[in-house]
Amino acid sequence: MTDIDEILRDYAEEWRRGQTPVDVDFAALPTSRRARRRGVITVLVAAGAVALVVFAVFASRTSGPQQVRVVSPTTANKVIAASHPPRVVAAIDLGQEQQYPAAVSVAGGVVSVLAQPSGLGNAFVTNMYVGPAVSGSAVLAQIKLPDDGPIAIVSDGRSQWVSSQLGEQSAHVFHIENGAITATLTAQGDAALALTPTTLWVLDGKGELQRVDPRTSHIISRLALPGAGYAPKFISVGPLGVWLASPYDGSIWRVAPDDRNLQRVTSIGGYAGRLTQLAQHVWVATTEQVIAIDPKTGRATRTVSLHARVADLADDGHYLWVATEDARLYRIDPATGRATSVALPHAGWILALAGDANTRSVWAVTAGTHLGSGLCHTAADDCPKLLHITS
Repeated sequence: MTDIDEILRDYAEEWRRGQTPVDVDFAALPTSRRARRRGVITVLVAAGAVALVVFAVFASRTSGPQQVRVVSPTTANKVIAASHPPRVVAAIDLGQEQQYPAAVSVAGGVVSVLAQPSGLGNAFVTNMYVGPAVSGSAVLAQIKLPDDGPIAIVSDGRSQWVSSQLGEQSAHVFHIENGAITATLTAQGDAALALTPTTLWVLDGKGELQRVDPRTSHIISRLALPGAGYAPKFISVGPLGVWLASPYDGSIWRVAPDDRNLQRVTSIGGYAGRLTQLAQHVWVATTEQVIAIDPKTGRATRTVSLHARVADLADDGHYLWVATEDARLYRIDPATGRATSVALPHAGWILALAGDANTRSVWAVTAGTHLGSGLCHTAADDCPKLLHITS
């Protein structure tokens, strides 16, 4: 049965959305007792009418066959209170040895974890459907990769693209669908990835940005970057366009809309790392800070210091999330720059983050605290974990 309070809250929200705001000049309102009585009566009548409507809605929903009301993630997100503290709602034990490096991606309710367990051979991808609780999670597939140097993973919920280093000079980019590798691209050096519904972006380690058709795996275009082997290494694709960051000189670049030119927008110091797009700004990680850049002017409009080396950052469409190498996670309000620390279980420091705008949450892969040889104990806190954190 549907909770009565939930029905009333849903109805109240629908009713409020359907109202038209009216500006009232309180100085012009009548102040006589008769007028005040009239006003009170009017309010009582209106309240009675609303109560009748609420009762009618409740009766229609609770009598006869139960009707299921489907609310889209976008609509549901509107009623999430911004003041809720962040908390870990699930800690899923991955059950392997300590893994490093690691990457995580989430789309369409499927969380994909890329990792290389120490001493267990090649890298692998684990795709999991994760429900609202730990008991709702299930491993869909586990794919072993030919290479042993996992770099990055992106997903659209149906398939994944994974980059993995092959030696020191080249990397492979694998397309995984239905539990099998269906295509392989070759890149120079390592390979950062970004995915949209129509384009896979591959930023290799030798100064080339490739635009790939994800349906056919064919390379559409190539863009040579300045600096060759010292070109930008990090990429973000979103509503503000395609942005790149260089760890060598702190420069920030934007790809032109025609995908054929590159513009140097600004520099934020000696180092620029991972970046994401949130609240009409490009957020970039430095060594121990995150900086918001106005895409129109290139100016830094806000700087948040974390006082520890930044490990990764992501956004959930509302907040910025930053993991640091002192095993801390922060939720940052982009409007104020206020950083709120998240209470984490004893699971080691966070290796990678992935934000989910549909659920206003973030997924984190931890390193675990297992120091011995062999597999860790799945019932203990020393195993690597997949954490689900919400606001």
